[in-house]
Amino acid sequence: MEQTTEFQSLCDLIASIDRASVESGLDSARDYKTEFDAHFGCTLEEMQTLYDFLMRHNVWDFDCPFLEITSIDLMGKQLTTLPAEIGLLKHLSSLCVTGNFLWSLPAEIGNCERLQTLQAGDNRLRAIPKEIGQLKCLSTLHLEKNQIASIPPEIGALKSLSELYLHDNHLTSIPAEIAGCENLEDLRLERNQLQQLPPEILELKSIRKLYLGYNKITESDTCVAELIKRGCKVDI
Repeated sequence: MEQTTEFQSLCDLIASIDRASVESGLDSARDYKTEFDAHFGCTLEEMQTLYDFLMRHNVWDFDCPFLEITSIDLMGKQLTTLPAEIGLLKHLSSLCVTGNFLWSLPAEIGNCERLQTLQAGDNRLRAIPKEIGQLKCLSTLHLEKNQIASIPPEIGALKSLSELYLHDNHLTSIPAEIAGCENLEDLRLERNQLQQLPPEILELKSIRKLYLGYNKITESDTCVAELIKRGCKVDI
């Protein structure tokens, strides 16, 4: 019983908004690793890695417990990697890593179940993790100015997505599953290597803006003609 009380006390320290208290709690947790793993659903080492990352980049402003951070802006921080432990932030709703040197996004980003806005443009990303499809609340996804060659079919699971920026990449095709993004309004695909659009794009009933410039698609494309007819603004 005494151990339980002590463990609860260190949990309270970790959940505080005071830096010294959090660090004291993490330090004390070394004696309770089994209880820690069970309580937090991660190892002490993983949480320490996340905490160190947040502190190193001055992300935590101490207005809430660090595990309850809702917004992170890491624009232009010269990052080459984003730690997998970012997935521990279950309250995160906005993440900006625009203008860095990231080659990939960790699969664990799919665990940020409340994420609404993800901005990762102007990096060196070569792929989109399939776990992106787990972000059911995602409404804004910016992945422009990267080196992305394909879009995973899991993109179709993003029912809340309204804005998708994929311009200035290396895309040669758009998956049929894009039709699943039923609330998509603004789609930017200019400056890729697209030759045609999948007919399933006509299932996007909410689409209002479609940018296709500097691809190999013309106004004579069947899908383009139909979208224009429906009143969608298509920029070729």
